[in-house]
Amino acid sequence: MRRVFLSIAFLLICAPAYGNTITAEHLEHFEKEDKYVATGNVHIVRDGAVVTAEKAVLYNKTGDTELIGNVVYEDETVIINTEKANLNIDKQTGTMDNALIFVKERAYRVVSKDAKVLGLQAQRKQAHYWVYGEKVAKLGEDRFHAERATITTCNSDPCLRPEELRVKRYLGAPAQVVQASSPAWTIEGSEVDVTVGDKMTAQNTTLKAGGKTPFFYSPYFSAALGKDRQTGFLMPKIGTSSLKGFLYSQPFYWAIDDNKDATVQVDYMSKLGFGKSVQYRYLDFNGQGEWNAYHLYDKEKKQHYEEYRGYSDIVFTPDIKAYADIQYVNHRDFYQRLGTTPYATTQRFLQ
Repeated sequence: MRRVFLSIAFLLICAPAYGNTITAEHLEHFEKEDKYVATGNVHIVRDGAVVTAEKAVLYNKTGDTELIGNVVYEDETVIINTEKANLNIDKQTGTMDNALIFVKERAYRVVSKDAKVLGLQAQRKQAHYWVYGEKVAKLGEDRFHAERATITTCNSDPCLRPEELRVKRYLGAPAQVVQASSPAWTIEGSEVDVTVGDKMTAQNTTLKAGGKTPFFYSPYFSAALGKDRQTGFLMPKIGTSSLKGFLYSQPFYWAIDDNKDATVQVDYMSKLGFGKSVQYRYLDFNGQGEWNAYHLYDKEKKQHYEEYRGYSDIVFTPDIKAYADIQYVNHRDFYQRLGTTPYATTQRFLQ
């Protein structure tokens, strides 16, 4: 076997045909297998993915890569911090040990085909979230599977912000990073399947407050994670308030039609009681609108709180239009008691 051995302080290998590079402090190239063995500050750029590690073995023809120590994988969709990984960078598949996966926030915009239809076309964002699992399989560009995993959409200071994942003091110990974090809520489950921009499913799920205290169990859980309009439960919201106590909100999204949808939400407040809300939106060539209703029976004050608000734009002809904007509350202290936005925030587009 012919072997080329290189050892210098800094080495750059370029593959012009693919625009790929490898940098390392120490590098060996096995010509027969077209294999690179790199150690010390390894940095690989290949087909849009950037990988850093303490040691890497890369098979150039296939893209198969073994990565060990302080491994960070980043592409347009995710940042992955893991202790050890066996990945095919070209196919974006492989397995990872103790992997912390941060799904990046992404922006989308809807462009109407008809210039007259202007509603609900503002730019929206897909929320970021992170997934942690001891054994995680990357099944494709946007899909992950774990026998057991923890998921949350919460940003925990300072460990789980995406910019902090790039700071070396947080790398190489994903389990410790997760244990040190304190998100407002987490979902833990088995057979967890995550498709970025689409949905998450899991079995035997436990919802935990503060990442530690279990308070809800379900044998099956499914939630929409992306921009697509898909009927189903959305991610819950959890928090605490001196006025309301422990807070838990669970929205359900109903994609009625391409141009109509509704969101129903139940809010549990340990000090006040249960709140219920419904939001209905529509968009067509003759107008657009959004209508909301909210109700809570305040068990402390022993009175009902209600709010009704919404708007409609109606186009009869290019020169004749009508507009309605209504807001009603049955008690003056509604907003002091409940806040200004008790409704679910639906980040999905009507067409």
